[in-house]
Amino acid sequence: MTVDVNQLFDMLSWDSNEDTQLEGLEEAAKVKYLSIFIRPSEGKGLWENCAKALAGKTDEELEPYLISLFEWLADGNWPGFIIIYERLIKIPAKKILNAYQFSIKRAREMPEVDSKRWLTYLAGLITNQELLELLPLDQQKLMKKYYKRWWKSQEE
Repeated sequence: MTVDVNQLFDMLSWDSNEDTQLEGLEEAAKVKYLSIFIRPSEGKGLWENCAKALAGKTDEELEPYLISLFEWLADGNWPGFIIIYERLIKIPAKKILNAYQFSIKRAREMPEVDSKRWLTYLAGLITNQELLELLPLDQQKLMKKYYKRWWKSQEE
């Protein structure tokens, strides 16, 4: 079965039944251009299943979209956040380094509340020791600071 994007989004919506959502995920696996799945403006009701569709893609398929995927980590309450976070953590450090550094820089430029929240969630990725070591020293210190504030307390 091949569906258009309108049908696909209807299938992926959280108010569709479970079987329809599963069919939607099967169809989503066939999509080549992934930007339609990155926090679609059609509504947060799609985001969880869109995150699942993205998580099923290879590192190479996700590579052009890394910055947008890091943007998904700006708010831990967003549907699909955990799925995207867990997928990003599986990508080798060298593949995500540039996008990660860029995202840290952008997060620092945001208004304080948004900046702190995004940096906190980005800091969770430093559990990948290689990623932490590849960062410049100023970003290492910053990420360690934010990691200790939130992630360390979650482990206890």
